[in-house]
Amino acid sequence: MTMMPSVSLSLALEPMSSPLEASTSPTVLCVADRAVALPAAWTVSSSSSVDDALDRKACLTPDAIVLEESIIDGLCDALRLTKDYPDVPVVVIAGDEPDHFVRRVASELIAPDDCSTLMLGMMVTHVIEQQRLRREADLAKLRIQELNDDLRSARAKLRDSANIDSLTELLNRRGLHAGLARQLSSIRQPDEGMLAILLDLDGFKAINEKLGDASGNVVLREVGRRIRDALRDNDCASRVGGDEFLIVLPNTGWSEGLQIADRIRLAVSATPVLEAQGPIMITASLGLAYIPDTQTAIDDLLDVTRIALKRSKQAGKNCVGIQGDYGDIAISRSLDTEFGDSVDALRNGEGLYAARHEIMSLASERVLGYEYLSRCSLPVFDGPTDFFRVAAEAGSLAAVDVRCFETCAASSQGVEGVWHHLNLYPSTLMDADPERLLALLPGDPKRYCIEINEQQILGDPSELLDAVSVFRDAGVRIAMDDVGFGRSCMESLIVLEPDVVKIDRTFVTGITGCTKRVHSLKRLLALLESLGAEVIAEGIETQADRKALMELGVVYGQGYLWGMPSVGDRPVVQVA
Repeated sequence: MTMMPSVSLSLALEPMSSPLEASTSPTVLCVADRAVALPAAWTVSSSSSVDDALDRKACLTPDAIVLEESIIDGLCDALRLTKDYPDVPVVVIAGDEPDHFVRRVASELIAPDDCSTLMLGMMVTHVIEQQRLRREADLAKLRIQELNDDLRSARAKLRDSANIDSLTELLNRRGLHAGLARQLSSIRQPDEGMLAILLDLDGFKAINEKLGDASGNVVLREVGRRIRDALRDNDCASRVGGDEFLIVLPNTGWSEGLQIADRIRLAVSATPVLEAQGPIMITASLGLAYIPDTQTAIDDLLDVTRIALKRSKQAGKNCVGIQGDYGDIAISRSLDTEFGDSVDALRNGEGLYAARHEIMSLASERVLGYEYLSRCSLPVFDGPTDFFRVAAEAGSLAAVDVRCFETCAASSQGVEGVWHHLNLYPSTLMDADPERLLALLPGDPKRYCIEINEQQILGDPSELLDAVSVFRDAGVRIAMDDVGFGRSCMESLIVLEPDVVKIDRTFVTGITGCTKRVHSLKRLLALLESLGAEVIAEGIETQADRKALMELGVVYGQGYLWGMPSVGDRPVVQVA
């Protein structure tokens, strides 16, 4: 006969400890009109009524409740007890046929005759242990659910990673192949075809050689983001080489394709890329080609668009080369002429109008103010910010920005009892006369707030102090916009000491249920509290997000939850 190992025999013979001998004594709330026998080592708080027990809630967190049936006065008392102590097990001392209201609150029932110290102590210990096991089981279920969610997310990321360029988060060649198949299937007419754009950065090799691969990667990542933001929802963008990007435009005519191509070109060069070694100016050359064959492969698209791209490079870079019906090659100059006329119109304030977006109290959902946003009715511009890109490239950003400021300020006239937020580029603050800008404000300057976009401060923020002081001396408040987006810099916040900080939508939208986003926002809010600035959260789209922000202490907000920016009559302008 084989003997069991001694260690196993020792464990098998080890006596089980009694629940009443546990090293940690439970805390018990006893609600009864008579003395109840409980172990002397336990912490017991006695109450003679449910009202008295509920009054003790603020200073007592019991592990269990011992309740005498006669104390419960109907359904109301039962519901009050379970509501105020939702997770606390209850042992009810009840008669032979306990009231059904009592059964609603009871974890266990015990007869009065069995209420010895030993029996009642064992019963209370039992329900406490049951509750502990139930909580552990719930936590285990939650953890299993989290692991399943993580597994699904990991599988999705694994699938996506095979199709996505990890640096730019655009499609890679494999992803483009799949995307191209989807785009071809969406073509409305068999003979309609599509357009393709090949984009190549000008002088990118010099950036890598001078600043290193790390800086080059920063540029590529930012260029990928700018391309993505300039496209329509059904367009398909990919990185096909070191600094080459291929964009597919389904169901697109030449005129629209030219506008999209030039919009991408302007987006890439609109502002320098912010990098640790300093701002980097970049431009791009683009080749635009018509692709009539719905069976065209990626290499065929590259062959055709490279012809147009080469012509763009030969013409001096930073322009759009066009490859027509596989033979006719031209350079897009019509847009330059059209944009040139449009810039002249913008400098004169033609076609400009203002939209306004509500700034809300999150608690009352009452309108406290408006942000006035510049818009343009000139037909050559597709989006609300296209004309700023064109103005910047033409060297007229400050002049156009002042016209926009004037238009928005005029739109605020007659709107009483609220705050008025007006936007200005940092470069405009340095170039324009702040006294002239101040004179454009109708009414009480103390009702106005100047918003400065933090992402557009490229140099030393202290260079803005003189202009900011002119506004502050007149009672105008200063706001820092888009804080938290991209490479936010604490220096601007510390130097300019804004009265208001607007948190970028990347921190806000979808915050409900996103633990990582909540933790990030908590850290940012703690920092802003130390600066003494009021906080406005942008990008609020759901009531759940509004409530989540209120729980974090945010008081003011903006977002599509309360509607899109509203506009009045748009001026109709024809540009020659």
